Amino acid sequence: MYELSLAAAEDIETIFVESIARFGVQQTEVYVEDLQNCLLLLGEHPGMGRIADDIRTDYRAFPHQSHVIYYQEEADRIFVVRVLHKHMDAINTFQLFSGVGPSQAIDI
Repeated sequence: MYELSLAAAEDIETIFVESIARFGVQQTEVYVEDLQNCLLLLGEHPGMGRIADDIRTDYRAFPHQSHVIYYQEEADRIFVVRVLHKHMDAINTFQLFSGVGPSQAIDI
């Protein structure tokens, strides 16, 4: 199971909108479905992601095609903090991002 921060939900929405414009509806639907399946897999096996101490000591990162999923391990799920394009400067992006708590999350 996984939970999305509001920022991660917005990231996925942006991925969807921009991908439709670039690649079309069919390819976008496949990509987003693959991303959701990856999130479910990470929820079941949270240790798959690398430790992302360069971002924050309790974060992990897992690449998925053109994006990187940043998340925290919790007792029974992962908390997805952001889903960023692999070419984005994640360190600077996270410095601008103040973080979210469970009250600002979307449970999936």
